[in-house]
Amino acid sequence: MYTTELKERPLFVSESPSRTNLIEVNEKGEPFFFGPSSIRIRFGHQHIDRTIYNDGKKLNGSNASVQWKDDYTAVVTLYGEEQEPETIELTLE
Repeated sequence: MYTTELKERPLFVSESPSRTNLIEVNEKGEPFFFGPSSIRIRFGHQHIDRTIYNDGKKLNGSNASVQWKDDYTAVVTLYGEEQEPETIELTLE
């Protein structure tokens, strides 16, 4: 259960322009057969969970990107083979 649902594996880490904040994108667990992959986006003392539909393939750093607007606002984009890119705007404190 730990390996398939809870274990986190880092995919992508990004620091804000002045290195004030950090965003981590981690794969959470492993996909089951050809199912979707769960990810956790960590920022500050918070996190959000999302799903990437990548045809059951293992995720890597190319499945996510971060663009910083400033030190406290960033846009995370998630990519999967079976989905349109998903964008999430984060405001960090």
